[in-house]
Amino acid sequence: MKYQLIRHIPTMTGCSVEVGVLPDGREVVVKRALTPAAARALAASVRQVRCLRELPELAGYYPRVLAYAEDTVVLPCYSQGTLDAAGAGPRDAFRRQVSEAVDCLFAISSSRSFPVEPSPTAAARAFWRSQLTRRLDRLERAGVRPGGEPFRAIARGLADGLVGRIIDRAVSRPLGLAAHGDFALANVLLADPGEAGPPFRFIDLRGDTVWAGGLPWWDPILDLATLVTFHALIEPALGVREGIARGPDHGLAELGRDELVEDALARPSVRDWVAGDPTWRLRTQLGIVVRLLGSVSAQRASAPRDRAARADIVTELLVHEWRNLLSC
Repeated sequence: MKYQLIRHIPTMTGCSVEVGVLPDGREVVVKRALTPAAARALAASVRQVRCLRELPELAGYYPRVLAYAEDTVVLPCYSQGTLDAAGAGPRDAFRRQVSEAVDCLFAISSSRSFPVEPSPTAAARAFWRSQLTRRLDRLERAGVRPGGEPFRAIARGLADGLVGRIIDRAVSRPLGLAAHGDFALANVLLADPGEAGPPFRFIDLRGDTVWAGGLPWWDPILDLATLVTFHALIEPALGVREGIARGPDHGLAELGRDELVEDALARPSVRDWVAGDPTWRLRTQLGIVVRLLGSVSAQRASAPRDRAARADIVTELLVHEWRNLLSC
């Protein structure tokens, strides 16, 4: 596919992201992996998108992959931008959009049932343990001292069974269809005016999902925890994200974690999910710990500036949220 690159989009994903223009004038987004690990993640994400687009009732939520080769994917460019950027608009309308996007996520997650196996709940518990251990393993590679706190306490909790007991209490139902996996508002696009289909397009899917029965699986509660972690904890603490200031006029500036969750609970698909998931609140807290742990490494490895200082701030958040988890 021929295109001319015209502008760069800042990111912390280990990829370069640029906007290009095709010979016919259409704009596209070109995402290129910068490391072998990023290339593997990109391939996994493309696989997930392509799989979900094969499900007719879900295809509209995901952009069409225009081209993919080794370390580069080309996707359509949506003129309305991200849901994150919409936060600079009217506050009430933005809150409705965020809760509607969460509802779409849970509707997709609920659209298929996890394949019948000897123990679908055991598979979900293994998923949660792997989410925590993978992020703990990344610390040293990112230059974080894993012997410090709270990392040592988390590792000790994994070794002595404490974390396992928390997971056993927190996970009481099978995984849902992997609707996303990295549900930050910058990874939700607004559909262009007049475009057929749902109002959102989900991009930058996690890719690193549980595959069973030919489909990808995930826990939407971890995506809810992602939304809370990045927009109600990390961004207010850092004051910036990817070099972009978060001023008082952004729609989430005065929204705390409770408001984000309560907005979501007002939506039907979210209500339906939690009605059959009595331990979802405990699992949300576990998810916050998981995402903060991953963000410490990401800040040290990929932040555009002040990497050590940003990682230290996120570590302080992790200390507090780990204590919250232990008190649940």
